[in-house]
Amino acid sequence: MVRDFLGSVPAKCENCGCASPKITPEGATRLYRHALSGKQRETNAALGVDLEAELEALARRGSGADGAELAGKEVEEDDEETAGAATKKRKSKGGSDADDGVDSDADDADDADD
Repeated sequence: MVRDFLGSVPAKCENCGCASPKITPEGATRLYRHALSGKQRETNAALGVDLEAELEALARRGSGADGAELAGKEVEEDDEETAGAATKKRKSKGGSDADDGVDSDADDADDADD
């Protein structure tokens, strides 16, 4: 659903012609905004648009105090989320890294002497 939405976002604003950055999802919860190319930055500068300032202004006008507080800042995880993530362990698919019956290259020289 997120990919469908991001795929429908136009590369340029229909109103002013400003180039918009590409946004790609990674996983279920992360979105990354890619930097504009040189040509896109030049186009925006010619139109008199400072994209960073515009995005910060939108965040301030956004959904209340959280938007203004976090505008242009990196977000840190909450302590509750961090504590829960630290206790979870990933299950291995193929077993452990212990001896699985396959000789390593260092053992091959010893096997040839026997």
